[in-house]
Formats: sequence, structure tokens, C-alpha cells
Amino acid sequence: MLALDSTPSEWKCDSGRAHPAIDEVWRHVLSRRNAVGNLKYCTLGKVVKACLAFPHGNADAERSFSANKNTVRAERSCLREDTVTAIRLIKDGMRHSGKSASNIEVTNDISLILRGHF
Repeated sequence: MLALDSTPSEWKCDSGRAHPAIDEVWRHVLSRRNAVGNLKYCTLGKVVKACLAFPHGNADAERSFSANKNTVRAERSCLREDTVTAIRLIKDGMRHSGKSASNIEVTNDISLILRGHF
């Protein structure tokens, strides 16, 4: 149905102009309605949204592997999974807060989370 539907000329590959952002194209397509007022492409909308949620690369996963490699070194090879997770959470929290370890206040909420009582 979509292939037979009208497409704005500026979105066609041979128009010679810059293409609009992919999310704008899909927003326009998925907001189309049929003669009765129902959305034309309900199922297609679910598929497109799921596909657009996929990451475009593996940089985040590679960065995570590197961080784990730096955390679990030879002298710390016996760390349990929950301990590695806690260390990563603390490091990520510090990085995002922009504070050093000496400037972070350890509150009751944080200590409960670190003990697994959340």
C-alpha cells in the first residue's frame, strides 16, 4: 500500500535536493489516514519504530567492554558480577555528575542501592 501511496516530490531520490530527516519522513507517512479517518499504516508503524530504536553502531557495546576490561584486571579477576555492576554504576555516576570520588556525598539512598536493598 505504501508503494502505491503518493510521495512528496522533494522526498524522491531523483529530486536533486537534500532529503529530510528519516524521522520526519516516517512521522509524515505514519500519520496518514484512510477515508474513514483511521491510521493507514498501524502495523508498519510498529515495525518502523522498532527498527529505528536499534543502535546504528556498536560503539556503546565496545566502550562497555573496554570499561569492564579496565575494571576486572588480573588482580581483581574473582569479582562477582554484582560487584562489577556496582563498580560500573559508581564510576558512571561519578562521570555523569562531573565530581571526583572525594566530592560525592554518600547518602542512605546510595548505600541501600549498593547493598541491593532498593
